[in-house]
Order: sequence, then structure tokens, then C-alpha cells
Amino acid sequence: MQTKLAQTTFMLSLANMTTKSKNINIYGFWTNYPLYTDALTHRNIGTKENCMHPKIIADMIDLMLKDVPSLNKGKVLIDNQYLSSKGISPKKYALGSAIMTLDSLFFQHLKK
Repeated sequence: MQTKLAQTTFMLSLANMTTKSKNINIYGFWTNYPLYTDALTHRNIGTKENCMHPKIIADMIDLMLKDVPSLNKGKVLIDNQYLSSKGISPKKYALGSAIMTLDSLFFQHLKK
């Protein structure tokens, strides 16, 4: 839900920045990290300690726009493997020391 909103907002902004005569191809992306946003915190699923900063989405969009060949693959999964391939440490975006994957965070929440 978080990345879908980010992607939709990004596509709308990009479309408004370009002339109507240009065709724009936007490729999907997903992050495997829980983001510290209202979508998580208001549902008492994530906390600052186990979430990443939402800025990771903006930075990854910037990287993907500069790295056009990787966009041809379709959807991009922003995870440890993707970040390390770009020389980026996830710790740069960590808000706490207990960062986990998005799946792990939700499964932990369901157990409660």
C-alpha cells in the first residue's frame, strides 16, 4: 500500500512535468522494508525501531531513472540484494536497530 501510493504520486508528478507529446514508461517497484508511515504506525504494526525511513523510495526512484537498462526488466524489488548491487547500505535508511522484512513485520504482528 505504501509503495503503491508513492508510485502513483511519482507517476502523476512525472506526467505533469512532461509535455503531452512524450510517451512515458513507468515500471513497477516494491520494497521489502517496512516504511515508517501512517499506514503502519496508525495500525500499531510498525514502530520507529523496526522501520525504514520513507526517503528510501525517493532515492530508489532516482536511481532507477538513472539506470535505464534495469528498468527494462519490469518490476524492481528494493531489498538487500538490490541495495547492495547499487553500493548502498540499508543502515542508511534504518530508523532503529531492529529492521526486518515487511513480511516478517506483518507475521510478527499477526502472532500478537
